[in-house]
Amino acid sequence: MPYTLYRGDERSPEAIRDAGGFGAWVSLSLTQARALVGRFNNASTDDVDLPRQGHRLIAQVNTGKKAKLLDLTRYVKVIRDRTSVQVSTDLTPECGGYASGNIFKMRFDSLYSHDSQTGLVIHNPDSLEVTSHFGAKVITDTGDLATARLIAITSKGSEVYFLTPIPVANISYCKLKGSDSWQAV
Repeated sequence: MPYTLYRGDERSPEAIRDAGGFGAWVSLSLTQARALVGRFNNASTDDVDLPRQGHRLIAQVNTGKKAKLLDLTRYVKVIRDRTSVQVSTDLTPECGGYASGNIFKMRFDSLYSHDSQTGLVIHNPDSLEVTSHFGAKVITDTGDLATARLIAITSKGSEVYFLTPIPVANISYCKLKGSDSWQAV
């Protein structure tokens, strides 16, 4: 089942192609992304080794207190500056209010949803949307976080936060600012 996600971005399609896709201001390695999700998905108190540039998130994460995946989604939701470790995307073309620039359309042919409350893993769920105010999900490209190359988190609402880069191969179309038509990327 293919999934479509959107991202508002001021950069041109050429710039996105040249960059190899979308990346966070502060990039996490796969090991760091897995550890970050694991710390919250398992409600552990272990510190997570994160790049020092992500100091705002580090201050929330490495406290020694137990927290849940929903807490992590709340943390990344408010960090929207050059210390962010996530690539924000949306299930709708409105892009969570960031649709004033170029809008990029991404396609993912197959995804897995890992429910943080039940532990249930669903291949190609009907929707990536979380309907409960108390729920959160990990979204990956494999059924096991240990082998995932794409790792995202989501909670109530339409935003999906990628903790790993989004490859240009998944970015299919762009609607340029002020345009009503989609063009191939």
